[in-house]
Parts: sequence; C-alpha cells; structure tokens
Amino acid sequence: MGALLLDYLLILPGWLLAFFGLVLATPSTGSRSRAASGGPSVGVVLALVGYALMLGLTIWNRYIRAGRTGQSWGKKVVGIRLVRESDLRPIGAGMASVRDIAHIVDGFFYQGYLWPLWDPKRQTFADRICSTVILAH
Repeated sequence: MGALLLDYLLILPGWLLAFFGLVLATPSTGSRSRAASGGPSVGVVLALVGYALMLGLTIWNRYIRAGRTGQSWGKKVVGIRLVRESDLRPIGAGMASVRDIAHIVDGFFYQGYLWPLWDPKRQTFADRICSTVILAH
C-alpha cells in the first residue's frame, strides 16, 4: 500500500496542474477581464498538460519501469518488486498494465485487497489472475 501511495505522489504535480487549469477555465460570473485575457483557453491548455503529465508518468512508472525492472518508483523506495510467479522475472509492460486492470476485481467489497492478509503467498486476486507475486527486495 505504501508503494502505491508513493506512486500517486509522483503524479501529484500533474494533478495540481490539471486542477489549477480547470479553475482558470471555469468562467466566473460577472468577470469579463479573465475572458478577455484568454483565461479559459489558458486554463484548458494547463488542464490538458496536467492530464498528459499524469498519464505519461503513470505509463512510464507503473508499466514500462515496473514491467522491465519489477519496481515502480514507489516499490523501489519501499523495497519490494513485482515478478512472475513461475520464474521470478519482471512481468513486462503489457502484463503490468493488465495487472492494474485486474485490480478492479480486488475492489469488489475490498476483499481482494484484504486477501493477502491470510493468503500464504500474500497475493491479491489480481496477482492470482496474472500469476504474479510481490517479493521483498
């Protein structure tokens, strides 16, 4: 969980940029000065850049980096790595993204996120679906 929180911290600048862009893009009642200076269009551009930054960092960190090395930035800081159960090698970018999608199953009643508490291999449902394990480094 700590690694995931750190991974989200990495995309915080994108969230902030998108938020401030949306604030600028939202027209305020009775204010003509912002509309005349191009405020909404600048805000839309900032929001789009923020969303693109979040998407790019997520793809690089959680899929490409974690797929190649077994460690996203957060996993590296926490000292864990994600590997295939069969050969203990990194799973690749494609399977890293599939595993993230498979976490939807973990979200049903949060049971999948709690499953590692009593599972002998400490796997979530997404790990079982993708045949992956998390190892302490």
